[in-house]
Amino acid sequence: MASKLFDYDNPFFMFMSRIWDLMILNFLAVLLCLPVITAGASVTALYYITLKMAEDRESHIYRSFLKAFRDNLVQSTAIHLIVTAAGAVLLLDFWYFVLGGRAPGASASDIFSAGIPARFAAAALLLALMLLYLFITVYVYAIQARFVNTVFKTIINAFMMAVRHLPSTVLMIILNSVFFYIMFHYASWLGFWVLSGPVYLNSLLLCRIFKRYMRTDAKEITETDKNTAE
Repeated sequence: MASKLFDYDNPFFMFMSRIWDLMILNFLAVLLCLPVITAGASVTALYYITLKMAEDRESHIYRSFLKAFRDNLVQSTAIHLIVTAAGAVLLLDFWYFVLGGRAPGASASDIFSAGIPARFAAAALLLALMLLYLFITVYVYAIQARFVNTVFKTIINAFMMAVRHLPSTVLMIILNSVFFYIMFHYASWLGFWVLSGPVYLNSLLLCRIFKRYMRTDAKEITETDKNTAE
């Protein structure tokens, strides 16, 4: 009985090992996000490993993370720049067209005052665009980590998958929101997994979705293999 308790195949030890790996991966991911411009490659590399974790296929975790970071640096950086620019445009539009250039703390009566009812329509449109933007960001780096495609094809596939698998998309957004809410309000120690935690939760759902898009004749995927999402 005691031997089974201290066996490395014991579920408790496997769980703790996974928690430790995710904490170290989080440190690496945050470190490589600090130059800002490399954040996309860092998140892509994190997804590369966590997707394998979700499928119980991980090996040489830290070395594979760094290799995935190097392999995806150029394309992930291009995606990151596009995603960041799009997000900045949406925020600027919201500030200008909806808030009317006022500070974010302005009251609703000030924002939607008489003579500017079009701001209601602008707010609805921008909120819809922001939601679609959020959908894309949930998928785009994971798709880059798993499939080979051009930058724009990867972004388009992210949108298509997000809409096609809407319940999973919404569930991922809810799980991520709950994680960050708990971290900021009740458990600041979750900051040790601020990136790897939500990404791993997403990967548990994404690995099942991605299986539908893998080549049907594909053999076991090695660390250097990717598939093309049509």
